[in-house]
Amino acid sequence: MKRRTVWSAPLACAAAFALLAVVCASANAEDAAPSSQPAPPPAPPPAAAQPLPPDARAELGIDFEAALAPVKNAVSLIDALEHQVEAVRESEPDLSQRRIEVGALLEETEKAAGQLRPLIDQARQQLAKLGPKPGKNDPADAPEVAAQRTRLSAVVAALEGGSKSVELVKERGRQLGFKIQEMRHSLFAQRLFERTQSPLLPQTWQALWNDVPAARTLFLAVFGTWQTIIMERWPTALAILGTALFAFGVLRFVCSRAINRMLLAGESPGGSAAGYTQRASAACLVAPLIAIPSTAAVVVAYTGFEGFGLVYSRVEEWLQDAFHGALILVIAASLATAILEPKRPLWRLVDLRSDAASALWRTLFGFACVYAADVIAKQTIRLLELPLPFSVALSFITSLALAGLLIRAALTRFVPNPVLSDLDEGGAAADALCEPTVPRLAPRWLKLPLLLVAAAILIAALTGYVALGRFVAGQVVITGSAAVLAILLHLTFKTVERSIDSEQSSLGIWLTNSLGYESSQRQLIGQAVSVLLHVAAGVALIPGVLLAWGFSSADVLSGLKSALFGFEIGRFKISLVQILLALVLFAGIVLATRLMQRWLQKTVLRPDRLDPGIANSIHQGLGYAGFALALLAGVSFGGIDITNLAIVAGALSVGIGFGLQSIVNNFVSGLILLVERPIKVGDWIVVKGGGEGYVRAISVRSTEIETFDRASLIVPNSELISNVVTNWTHRNALGRVVIKVAASYKSDPSLILKVLNDVAVASPLVMQQPPPLISLDNLGPDGLEFSVRVLVADINRALGVQTMLRAAIVHAFKQNGIEFPTPERDLYLRDLDGLKALLARTMDERARQQAASASVEATVSPEDKT
Repeated sequence: MKRRTVWSAPLACAAAFALLAVVCASANAEDAAPSSQPAPPPAPPPAAAQPLPPDARAELGIDFEAALAPVKNAVSLIDALEHQVEAVRESEPDLSQRRIEVGALLEETEKAAGQLRPLIDQARQQLAKLGPKPGKNDPADAPEVAAQRTRLSAVVAALEGGSKSVELVKERGRQLGFKIQEMRHSLFAQRLFERTQSPLLPQTWQALWNDVPAARTLFLAVFGTWQTIIMERWPTALAILGTALFAFGVLRFVCSRAINRMLLAGESPGGSAAGYTQRASAACLVAPLIAIPSTAAVVVAYTGFEGFGLVYSRVEEWLQDAFHGALILVIAASLATAILEPKRPLWRLVDLRSDAASALWRTLFGFACVYAADVIAKQTIRLLELPLPFSVALSFITSLALAGLLIRAALTRFVPNPVLSDLDEGGAAADALCEPTVPRLAPRWLKLPLLLVAAAILIAALTGYVALGRFVAGQVVITGSAAVLAILLHLTFKTVERSIDSEQSSLGIWLTNSLGYESSQRQLIGQAVSVLLHVAAGVALIPGVLLAWGFSSADVLSGLKSALFGFEIGRFKISLVQILLALVLFAGIVLATRLMQRWLQKTVLRPDRLDPGIANSIHQGLGYAGFALALLAGVSFGGIDITNLAIVAGALSVGIGFGLQSIVNNFVSGLILLVERPIKVGDWIVVKGGGEGYVRAISVRSTEIETFDRASLIVPNSELISNVVTNWTHRNALGRVVIKVAASYKSDPSLILKVLNDVAVASPLVMQQPPPLISLDNLGPDGLEFSVRVLVADINRALGVQTMLRAAIVHAFKQNGIEFPTPERDLYLRDLDGLKALLARTMDERARQQAASASVEATVSPEDKT
């Protein structure tokens, strides 16, 4: 299940978001009021092209009149657009149309400028071939050369004049676009803050009641005609509805079985909740499966009525909005169900109890119902051309409903789900019987803003600013839906990143076995893929939000196009799409090179077919050549002129000439370290001179090593490239530990070997494959000398492994009666006769002292002693 959901989730979320973006953009486009301004005057015909020298065409073989015609046409069009904008400054739809025309004009001027540049370069090159113009004291040109110089100078002047005219039109177009945008924003703010009669006044509802009979008559006239059309062809209508219901039933059965099978297969054997990543992936897949049946039924019914001519022409636009409203309802319900899962607490994505999740689901579904009903009712008012009180009443009712739903969501007590509380990844609940007391307004960072927005909507609606209240309420729904989609996409992309980094997923296994990528490399690839997916989601999500917030499609598309396909910073033009494609091209060539290396290593470069040294040279050479080709292709496709690299090389050569050999050497060495990566951040290395520690940072000049004493050792990069460096963790953290052990000659060597082997095998931190190696190294002067060689999975824990093994060896030797050697030494003394005489004198002196003490005791009477 995990592998299936990882790749299905991004496609499902992308499809759901694309559908929602189309619906929201269409619904938002209908909010623009119809224009009452007269149609703008037609654009004047383009001015006649000014004649060039008669033989100008013969100079380069190109029709310059045709080349300069778009320039003159652009000048006339920008003049006409400036007059039209002034004429329709009070009509938002007409201003939006003029904005689109300005964007098209800018595209045409960019094409015209691109066509003129090579012609100007060509004319200048031909003029340069004639040499400089003769001075006063120089001999004059030949008549033919002078005539050619005059004609070419006229051609260059005409083309440069056209290029300057194009740049002027582009600048006028940009300024006109900014002016149109300011006008539209002013009209939008004016309409948004326009105040009507307060709905609290009885006059508002009295006027509405007076217009109800006329509205009822119009409603029966329009929809009665549509009803007549349907009744005349009722078998066809019944067949369409039956087909829609049948499609709904079949798809509902299939999707329900798929959901149940997927969720049941992913549950833990003990009935505990799945991990957060698995639940997020399941939510991304369940949402489209829930939406498919209802969406298919709505699409079949709508397309059937449209295809078989069962739609009255006057209600066609109304039916489109009803279709959009139904899709909004289906998408919102499916997203809410997938995230909250009211009936499946084990798969609930949010930490809420079942009653809280059900209450929140009903609130979200209510938002979708109100929004869909508002879209349909608004189009009904436009269709029947009902008076203003109906629009005011609709906006007021919608604002009140949405504000009430916001208050209900804010007052819902978010009690944690006991199944998910304190749940680790794949673990079980710590306390399933605990029912914590949660404040009603917790979390405050979420609920207080909701209450404030609801209060703002109510105040605006009650004071007569119904348009403002309606706008804020609608944006809360659309922006909230976009935020939910963004969260789901983020969780999906993180799941993809973990799948790439995991050694158990199919993609991780393929990257490891086929391309030979290690854990750090897979992690880097996963992060890069996640960033690209997030950028793509942002590019798709931001335009939809901007459309919902009142920006026109022309403005959004223009800004998106400028951001993706080129924007200028000074004299440089940057294209994000071009840069992205360059990165993809670079990664593709590097990947193809890796695949070619792996294929050659398995076939042609095998040790039984080719000398290992030659095979290694071919393997490394192919890798360097592929990387260089990928770098050059990526740089060239990214828009960077390769000739600029010559400037960098020249600057480096000048630096070397001025005595910067050491700096350049360290710089180039740093590039080698960053590209070849013989040393990585986090590696445990030993450098020349005894420096040892972990690599913390690698820059283009030096490398920072943190020693075990927590001191920073700054090593120039050239030292790491030119000298021998021991890297304990280059390929992996696997390492060998050697322990020296000595025993007495009284012990049995076979017993010692067995005991040492048993100790090494019994250690949990020692790898058993390859097995530990015990050897008798030497018959030493004090005892038998042994070595215990073992492999550990993490060389960083070598000191702890050595300590544990030594303690175990001491304990095992005591249990088996094995003695450690006791050093035996022979003592040689000089001048032994002098030592004997000194000893005799010492003994005589001690005897005299003892005799004197005995005589004194004999002269003392017993009474004196008492």
